[in-house]
Amino acid sequence: MIDRMSGPVDNRPVPAADLAETKIIDFSHPDIQATLTQLQAESASSEDLVRNIFEHVRDEVRHSMDHGDEVVTFIASDVLREKTGLCYAKSHLAAALYRAAGIPAGLAYQLLPTATKPVLHGLVAINHRGHWQRPPRPAGSPHRPLTDTRWVSQPTTAGPPPAGDGQNPLAR
Repeated sequence: MIDRMSGPVDNRPVPAADLAETKIIDFSHPDIQATLTQLQAESASSEDLVRNIFEHVRDEVRHSMDHGDEVVTFIASDVLREKTGLCYAKSHLAAALYRAAGIPAGLAYQLLPTATKPVLHGLVAINHRGHWQRPPRPAGSPHRPLTDTRWVSQPTTAGPPPAGDGQNPLAR
């Protein structure tokens, strides 16, 4: 497995890109703003909001492959509208919601081994209260439904997501 999220935190500054809106992380879209407003109303603290965003994406957006869904989404607002997406698409939506809330969020990618060939897995990492965090990776197959994962709010030893080396077209 290739994990590009290694390295110490060391209070590194948050890259501006981890707060920026992009064509893919379109957090000013009215539907994303409305969803964030709803999640904020349900949150008593910033920790609650972090968890509620994670759980909303986990529970309300189906993983396309797990459900045999032929709809392909990529842009955060499309993922929200269609309520389906592969792991990287779900990460785009999570990043949009976090960034809309002012929580720095970056995208990370891993190559996961399978019986036939490696699979690209996308996830989001956030900088909450000065610590980069990412949700737990489910055990087993990368295609396993993520219903058994939960957000663990604690500092990790992982550094910020890489800015991209130009070799991965999906990075930022």
